[in-house]
Amino acid sequence: MLLNACSSKITSEYTEMHTEIYAGESAMIYWNFKNADSVLIDKIDGVFARKGSFEVSPTKTTVYNLNAFNKAGNKKTLTWIVNVIGLPQAGPKLSLGEIGTSNKSSEYIAGVAESVELDRIKIVGGTYPHENNSFSLKFLPFDKHGNYINNMDIQSNLMSIFTKELSEACTITGYKEKNIYQVKNNFCFAIDNSAAATENYWIFEQIKRLSELYPLSDNFFISYFNQNFGDFFPIEKDENNHFKQFYNIPDPSGFNSINKSVGQTINLMKDFSEKNIIILITQSADNASVLYDEKDLILHAQKNNIPIHAVAVGSTFPTYNLAYLASKTGGRLYVLEAENINLLPALLHEIIFSQHFHYNVDFIPPISINQRELNVELSVKGAENSDAKKDSYIFPLRQEKIFSEFQILASFNDADTSVSESYLLSIRNLAATLIDNPKSVIELAGHSSANEGNAKECNKIALLRSQNIRKKLIEFGANPAQIRLSVEGASRPLYLFPQSKWQDEYNNRIEIRWLLPEELPYEILAEVAVSETDAQATVDKWEQLNYRAYYQRIIQNQRPAYRVLIWGYATESDAQKAIRKLKQKYRKNFVLK
Repeated sequence: MLLNACSSKITSEYTEMHTEIYAGESAMIYWNFKNADSVLIDKIDGVFARKGSFEVSPTKTTVYNLNAFNKAGNKKTLTWIVNVIGLPQAGPKLSLGEIGTSNKSSEYIAGVAESVELDRIKIVGGTYPHENNSFSLKFLPFDKHGNYINNMDIQSNLMSIFTKELSEACTITGYKEKNIYQVKNNFCFAIDNSAAATENYWIFEQIKRLSELYPLSDNFFISYFNQNFGDFFPIEKDENNHFKQFYNIPDPSGFNSINKSVGQTINLMKDFSEKNIIILITQSADNASVLYDEKDLILHAQKNNIPIHAVAVGSTFPTYNLAYLASKTGGRLYVLEAENINLLPALLHEIIFSQHFHYNVDFIPPISINQRELNVELSVKGAENSDAKKDSYIFPLRQEKIFSEFQILASFNDADTSVSESYLLSIRNLAATLIDNPKSVIELAGHSSANEGNAKECNKIALLRSQNIRKKLIEFGANPAQIRLSVEGASRPLYLFPQSKWQDEYNNRIEIRWLLPEELPYEILAEVAVSETDAQATVDKWEQLNYRAYYQRIIQNQRPAYRVLIWGYATESDAQKAIRKLKQKYRKNFVLK
């Protein structure tokens, strides 16, 4: 009886929500209740499903109570407060003859104005050398309300472009304002639909809201993906140029394959006659492309002249790869906290607007030999806020290989060892690559959850998972000699205290690692320390003996521990040879990793 009572309790992802609009604007209220059968909203007729949204247009500040019910007689209330302020916001128009301004301060573009005081600037993209080693920066100047300043005297306001590496000024070779609103572009929202994309319902809602807030005359598309590429389709518009209902997009699941899937999006866009721009929206880093890295995607985007703007929703994952990807293709990385998802329409409009209107500055920088990147600072004068009158942009000068923390081939439910059909396409493609590259070797590392028992049982389950993936690869034609297996068990969870089913699945995973000799992939487990201080001291000891070492945090007997690894061996035989010498010299056990 107690279990039944607990299972029927209604829960809500949110407790109290706030939206701020100007009089005359509309707001979208949305909800997602668990264990609810129906939802009633005060002041609104009708009965709604447990998950949904509704557009409201109050003339004054209004409180909406969303009441969820179920057959067990339980009730849960979510309060939405829509705060109505000031006068209607006209919003920026993509026509210089119809300039709308805003008196509401915004981090992103809020309107368009002329003959106003410059407050801040934002760099929205850059172009690599095209003539005489000249670089270009695109930037937007704003007043204190976030209005784009049209017809600004750029010659009087531009101060300098400064290189941070060499502390020298660049030679400015040209500047102008670009107004190309009459040209239609193709924008594709490439959306991460992996299990970590917990905000996706609201993201799609905000994309729909974008067309209601701003006039959008371009062509728009959506692609979505997890470890597999999902779909690519145009967004249809109604007679008012508003986005119609999107297709039935599956619930988020699986892993994130940005490099592979955005590359496939480029394949579908590259033959369009209009200018193409990709806006990547992701809530996690790439962890499942397996055969593709940022270098592959960047070269593909550059070849087809497609800039990629990246929007990272949330701050729980590293974004260096995204910044590198955006800069290398001429775009920009935006980071948006999940609780500020209502700002997504303004952020997206800023990207779209900047493709039509921006100021362009050409410059030739001083560059030293073998310089890794060019970090420039664009400075303007006339801004009240001295910090806001500068903005920086990094041009990576070398095509680098970016190493991801891990790549996942498959995941499992607790204690399950059978391979889901949703991962077979990735496994088949991996097998084909191994067939085409008979000298390549991979390692499949099996992971399991601490929920599955003691360390011995966890290791057993992890090994079975690796073996089953190996069997699938062999069924698809891969050579068994190219596949190594290793077992991590529950020692390296991605989520120490998983809060959801998808986090459990991420812990129950098979990681893949390419054992490329040039990357010195083989390591030696030297010892396990009980504290981080001891681990660092042990690393220092090995480095003083001219070995390359580092420590890695693990979970051992449900407590943190730190294993110290000696690294830098190109082949398995090199590592085994080093182990024999170490055992002979130090009279202790060393293990190949």
